[in-house]
Amino acid sequence: MGRFIKLRFCIQGERKGRINISRSALFLIILLLLAVPLLAADKTQEQSLVLPKEHIQKLKRIADIVGNEIKRKGIKTVAVENFTDSKGRASARGMLMAKEFKKQFAVMKLNVMSSGTEAVVKGTLIPFKSGEKWQLSIKVVSGDKSRTITSYTGIFKKHKGIKK
Repeated sequence: MGRFIKLRFCIQGERKGRINISRSALFLIILLLLAVPLLAADKTQEQSLVLPKEHIQKLKRIADIVGNEIKRKGIKTVAVENFTDSKGRASARGMLMAKEFKKQFAVMKLNVMSSGTEAVVKGTLIPFKSGEKWQLSIKVVSGDKSRTITSYTGIFKKHKGIKK
């Protein structure tokens, strides 16, 4: 038998068949089957993320500062993209933060649209190595993305309810 494991199977109404699978291939198949529920659980946890009240208040202050600068430049329509990590990947936290920005901009009477706007707000979330803090960098660029209108950086402390 050596390095291979023989599996026998029978499809109803068919002849018996045999498959020879190496131990490493069988191990890989089992590992993949075990990983699927773990990946699903991770996505569920990320989807149930709620921003702490302190973070929402800080986001409102940042959105107010950025929004006032946008208004001062005479811009009336703005798009807010989902905030990403340093590699450009979206996350549940980034989507929630962008949603808070949209809400605050609507309160400030800025037209928040998805396309064809005078300005685009982009955000990048970068965790610190300690894991206790993370940085939010906001950049507002012109609608054609040719020039930067304004930028802002804020530091957020890890909240007790937020996992790394």
